[in-house]
Parts: sequence; C-alpha cells; structure tokens
Amino acid sequence: MEKLRAYITGRSLTLEAFAKSVGCSTVHISTILRGKKRPSLDLAIAIEDATSGEVRATDFKRGDQ
Repeated sequence: MEKLRAYITGRSLTLEAFAKSVGCSTVHISTILRGKKRPSLDLAIAIEDATSGEVRATDFKRGDQ
C-alpha cells in the first residue's frame, strides 16, 4: 500500500511508532505494506484517523493495492 508507505516514510516514522499509534503490531503493518493482507475495517479507520485522512479507509478496498 504505497499511500501508507509514503505517509510513514515521509514523516520519518518507524513502523513500531506508527503501529503503536493505530493499536496493532509492527508485523501487521508490515504485512499490510507488502500487500499480503488488508486491514480490518476498524484498523483501516484507525489508520485514516492517524493519518488525518491522508490514507483513507476506502484506500484498502480490494483491487486498490
């Protein structure tokens, strides 16, 4: 998921810090970034909130990665 990767790297965040801010593990964020899994709706909303809407929950729908 390039939008999420760009958000994290553009702000010099660690995966650990970002994962903590959205309430999940670093491994889970890494899996999402690699396109292996999509976040649950709750996590997608948490990501949208944490990124102030730069990465929207709808960005994770099937076929958009």
